[in-house]
Amino acid sequence: MYIRPLEEGDIKTVREILAQGAPFVASYNNYIYWMLGKYFPSTCLVAEKNGQIIGYIGALLSMEKQKIFVWQIAVNSNERGQQIGRRLLENIMTAAKKMGIDELEIAIDDDNIICQCMVKKLVQDLEGTITEKEKYKDEGFRETVYCVFIGKNQ
Repeated sequence: MYIRPLEEGDIKTVREILAQGAPFVASYNNYIYWMLGKYFPSTCLVAEKNGQIIGYIGALLSMEKQKIFVWQIAVNSNERGQQIGRRLLENIMTAAKKMGIDELEIAIDDDNIICQCMVKKLVQDLEGTITEKEKYKDEGFRETVYCVFIGKNQ
């Protein structure tokens, strides 16, 4: 598996993978993903295997907060259970450390137990900390924003 920045030619497949993740993630219009790939190449990544896109993570760097906000993680339904989401998130954490950032925020749907467990296990394995920061509820969205401190040693 190879992890690389999101490119314009990946958008159709990324949106298909996101649609497979419903109701936990949503696919937005092409322009959103074009913009993310163009302006956030170190934090909007795809996982590729045998020339096929099998996973996506979209995260945004906030210079004001000196944090990275992880917005979306999705893995092709045929590829789940192989730690692809974990590896994508590890790459975001590595990018954060290279930028001198040791804190991420990640929004996870309250019913997405698999993603919650994956993130908590990764943070535990890296000897980081995770705390609940806030909850957001509106028109079918029920997400918790977690604050992840990835520490100085990762």
